[in-house]
Amino acid sequence: MQSTWKPSQLCLKEFVAGDHLSPTRAEGEPSVTQRVPAARRSPTEQPMNNSASDLSTSVTTEAFAELWSAWLKIKHCLAQLDDEQLWNRPDDDSNSIANLLLHLRGNLTQWIISGFGRAPDTRDRPREFTERGPVPRDALIAGLEETIESAKRTLKSLDSAELVRRRRIQGFDVPGTQAIFETVAHFRGHTQEIVHMTRRLLRHSYKFDFIPQTPEQGSPQDGLDA
Repeated sequence: MQSTWKPSQLCLKEFVAGDHLSPTRAEGEPSVTQRVPAARRSPTEQPMNNSASDLSTSVTTEAFAELWSAWLKIKHCLAQLDDEQLWNRPDDDSNSIANLLLHLRGNLTQWIISGFGRAPDTRDRPREFTERGPVPRDALIAGLEETIESAKRTLKSLDSAELVRRRRIQGFDVPGTQAIFETVAHFRGHTQEIVHMTRRLLRHSYKFDFIPQTPEQGSPQDGLDA
C-alpha cells in the first residue's frame, strides 16, 4: 500500500521534539532522518541524538548574534552624535533616535525577558515615544546594552520546550520561536532607521562602519563608482 505521507505534513514541532512519535507524525510514517535514504546522506547529515537541544541552541545563539550585530551598528551611529542630535525630531509627528532607543529597550524587555517569564512586564510603551528627555547619551547606551545582555541570559536559558510553547505577549498568543524571530526583525528594522536618521543629521560628515577595500568586497574598479 502506498504511503499517504506528504512533505507538507512536516512541522517545526517535530524537529524540536525529536524523532520520537509525535501528534504530527502517525505511526508508520518516516521520521525526519528516515525521509532521506541513508545511502544519499553525507556524513554530516547522519541522525543526531540531541537534535532538540542542538536546534534550540542554534536558534537562540543566532538570535543573540543578530541582536548584537545590530547593536554594534547603533553604537557606531551614537558615537558620532551629541545629546542634542540624539533628541532631534524632524517634526512633532516623528521620533528622535533617543526615543527609538527607549522603544527598543521596552520591546526587547517585554518580548524576550518578560515574555519568557524572566521578569514582570512593566512596560510603558506610550512613554517611549512621548519622552522628550534629554536623557544623557551614556545613560541611554548603558540602559539598552544592559537589556541586551539580560536578553542574552534569557535566550541561553531556553530549551526546546520553551521554544514551541505558546505564550501571551503584548496581547498576542505566539509560540516562543515567533516571539524571538519577530523581536530580532523589529530590532533590525529600527537599527536601519537609526542609521538613516544619523546620515540625515550628519550628511557628508557621517563615518561609515564598513568601506569596501577590495573588488570582492565591492570596492570601485577601474575608476568606476560601483
